[in-house]
Amino acid sequence: MRSGVIICILAGSDVAGAATVSVKPGDNLATLTSDLRAGDVVIFTDGTYVLDEGLRWGGTGTTDQPITLRADNPGEGILLLVDGGYVAEISQGTWFLLQDLIFEGAADWMDHGYGGLHIRANDGFVSS
Repeated sequence: MRSGVIICILAGSDVAGAATVSVKPGDNLATLTSDLRAGDVVIFTDGTYVLDEGLRWGGTGTTDQPITLRADNPGEGILLLVDGGYVAEISQGTWFLLQDLIFEGAADWMDHGYGGLHIRANDGFVSS
């Protein structure tokens, strides 16, 4: 049985002219998501993204041009961290939209760390 968290944080809509990139399992997510800017859209194609270390996301979106990270199909983009720590951390960012992704930490988080998604020192998050 799969356990995880589906996150949907609402902050705005797509913007014409924004950079859009599709990623797939096996891609270097740390590099592909390292320079996020207002209006950027990152689409996670279906599959499990096995991570050896957590991702760190930051960037400045706006109410009209949020930074969007979303699954191509709801619940089918799974970010799986195989060791301790956070699957992803959003730090020093503004206006992120996370949609339909699953964040799974280490199987035994009490021995390995925290797992999941960590959001800190950010502005412009609305959740539902």
